[in-house]
Amino acid sequence: MAGQPGRDVSGMSVVAYSGRIDATNPYSSSGDFDVAYDHGAEAAIEALLLGHSVSKVAEDHLLLDDGTLLRLVGNEGGCSCGGGDYDLTELNDVDNIITAVEFEVGDGADYFTAYRIFVLAGDKRINLATFEGDDGSGYYGTGYYVMVRRPAAEPGVAADSAGVPR
Repeated sequence: MAGQPGRDVSGMSVVAYSGRIDATNPYSSSGDFDVAYDHGAEAAIEALLLGHSVSKVAEDHLLLDDGTLLRLVGNEGGCSCGGGDYDLTELNDVDNIITAVEFEVGDGADYFTAYRIFVLAGDKRINLATFEGDDGSGYYGTGYYVMVRRPAAEPGVAADSAGVPR
């Protein structure tokens, strides 16, 4: 994962991401992501999802109904021992409008730790995403990242402060 961790003005965990979208994914196109949030930025991730539905799911990408593209990736510890490595093991679509978001950290399969993002939509609790891995010694990191690319505003279309077309 390229980037430098930091905090934005609201105190949320933010990672500057300079990677490219996977050009082999049919639901993405080339271009940079605007921002990436780590698993500690629950308020920012919740704000991305609330009031939206998931239009498409492909590999590790979610396309929201407003055109926002999310790429969900597990932490890569970078050690041959596997410490800090987390894999995306589940990713689901959400047809209805998301009305609430919940985050859980608990036990996963085979003694792994699992990070889960649940959403409430249409009176159902849906496991949107699950990441499973092992912190090892704790030195190599943990969790996951949500990389965000907002849709570009069309010429002449007003956009809000985050650049999302209104």
